This record gives sequence, C-alpha cells and structure tokens, in this order.
Amino acid sequence: MTIITYKNGKAASDDLLWVDDIIVGRCQKIFHRPRDGAIVSSVGDAAAGDAFITLALKSRKNLAVQGLDSMDDGTSGILFHESGTVELWSRLKNRVLINCDFYAIGSGSEMALGLMAAGSSASEAAIQVCRYRGWPAVVTELDHDGGHNVFAVNQLTPAHYEHAPLEYKPHRN
Repeated sequence: MTIITYKNGKAASDDLLWVDDIIVGRCQKIFHRPRDGAIVSSVGDAAAGDAFITLALKSRKNLAVQGLDSMDDGTSGILFHESGTVELWSRLKNRVLINCDFYAIGSGSEMALGLMAAGSSASEAAIQVCRYRGWPAVVTELDHDGGHNVFAVNQLTPAHYEHAPLEYKPHRN
C-alpha cells in the first residue's frame, strides 16, 4: 500500500514496504532525475517498480523501447514533469499523459485528492492519508530541483484515534 501525491511542483510519498497487509520494511519511493528535473516513482510490485525507477533514472532513450516487461499488471511507473504533466507507464508499454493541477495514486488517493482540492499541499495530503490509515510512515517530499523534506507521521494519534477505545478490557465471567 502506497500513497504518492503531486501538487505545485512537489511530490510526496510514504516509505512503507508492504506484503499483503503486513509492513515488512521501509524504502524510498520517489526520486529526482537531475538531467530534466523529473520526479520518478512507481506503485505496485516493489521489484518491478524498482526496475522501472532504475530504467527511468539512467536511460536516455525513450522508455517505450526499453524493457518494461518486468512490470506486472498492477504496477505503474510514474514521471512527474516540471510542466505539471504526469506520465504513467504500464507493463504493456502504454504511456498516458495527464495534465492536471494535482495528482494522487495509491491507497487513499481519493482522500488525498480531496485534501489537495481543499488547499492542502502534496506532503500535507500524504501525511493525512497516513494518519487516517494509522500507518507509522515517514513522508518524503521532493521538488523538481532535487530539494527534499522528510516528515515523521505520528503513528500514535491517527486521525480516527479519538473514536477508538482508550483501553481494551476483555469481558470475563
């Protein structure tokens, strides 16, 4: 499960690595490509996404002629361009260009889109999605110049915490 957001030239993502519903590690999910300022990322299978990111960061050729075959059907490669264009790639070497004011993909993307439409930044939206879901994440924010910020999400007080019981006491006869 991943959340990646983009608004006003900045992208943000969580750092959690999941297998099914279990957190198994942490990894960086967004990267700066210095030669053109693009921000590179992926969602879906971690190994296939890592292969896309490596290819997108190093290759100077068109990605359509490169080996995207390692990406499974649930994996998408993402490039955020300085122009505001979002470029999505699939295993089938399909490329979709999206021109938008803000963008979100992954678990909680609908919530993130609503937050950004209401005025939140990309990092604020990613943080709130992590808090709402109770993820103990660190959110990284990158801009097109390579500048970055890191935010620790307070896992002890997710947005829905006040609705949870303060203490669990099993009933015993």
